[in-house]
Amino acid sequence: MTIQIKKGAATLAAILLISGIVMELAISGLIVGVLVSNTVASSKLAAQALVAARTGAEDAAVKIVRYKNCSALATAFSITCDGVTTYPLTVDTASATVGVIDNADGTLKVVSIGNAGTRKKRFEAVMGVDAFSGQIIVISMQEKPF
Repeated sequence: MTIQIKKGAATLAAILLISGIVMELAISGLIVGVLVSNTVASSKLAAQALVAARTGAEDAAVKIVRYKNCSALATAFSITCDGVTTYPLTVDTASATVGVIDNADGTLKVVSIGNAGTRKKRFEAVMGVDAFSGQIIVISMQEKPF
């Protein structure tokens, strides 16, 4: 009687272990790739929303420069000087909603909210307006938390 040694029993376990490790690496690589892709897309949308919001604020500044007194501005662009009336603005694939508020102290506050996909950004500008000389002074222009 001869004793036969089974040589293939350990090979199956080793192959299953190695293939399990390879599958885990492939799945984790896929997850990391998706997360990086989403982060890049999210930051791109946030940048587009900020550009749209800033463009809206600059557009309102140009309208204020062209129509120095508030009543002409309100008539031309449906902006009320005693409250907030907004108007839309499209910038490439993003959009902005722009509002002008009269602070009743010789300054106007422009609030622009940019939208791109699921991201929103807010940009505000405060401008001093001299109705007699027509001088416009930009006091501040900055992104504000939403």
